[in-house]
Amino acid sequence: ARHRLSVALHVLRRGLGEGCLTTSGDLVALDASKVWSDVGAFLEALDEGRLEKAVELYRGPFLDGFFLSGAPEHGRWVEDQRNRLATLYRSALERLVEEAEHVGDVGAAIRWWRRLTAHDPFSTSAALGLMRALAAQGDHTGAIHHGRAHATLVEAELGVPPDPKVLKLGSELRAVV
Repeated sequence: ARHRLSVALHVLRRGLGEGCLTTSGDLVALDASKVWSDVGAFLEALDEGRLEKAVELYRGPFLDGFFLSGAPEHGRWVEDQRNRLATLYRSALERLVEEAEHVGDVGAAIRWWRRLTAHDPFSTSAALGLMRALAAQGDHTGAIHHGRAHATLVEAELGVPPDPKVLKLGSELRAVV
């Protein structure tokens, strides 16, 4: 096993360049100052408060579709990272929505609500937020359509009735149209 690890590290060093990998005993790490990663850039943008850049860098679930057979610890680690990064992404979008709504930028709020509903299509709060933002922009039909689509998705995929708040807002908007 040690020989295989040594060979793998040699191949990685050749491919990445000298100094990109550091080793100490059983620990192997990438030098973040020499190797760019989307996750590293995402976290850095969040730390610096560059929320728009962070959400631009987020491309979906961490290591989506990647699986190592016979390595359950790795699978648990990947799932933990996936959940942590998705939560950070959602929080960044929620902050962007809040900022846009605070300054009255309905167009930006709609853009961020759309990203949030794409990220979590089952979220009632995201569906309601997008519906309200669309209605505030005067797009009552779009708001009603989104409410119907959300209700249909929740019923079809989760087998539960949609939140009554979504149905109520849809009814209120239909009364205005």
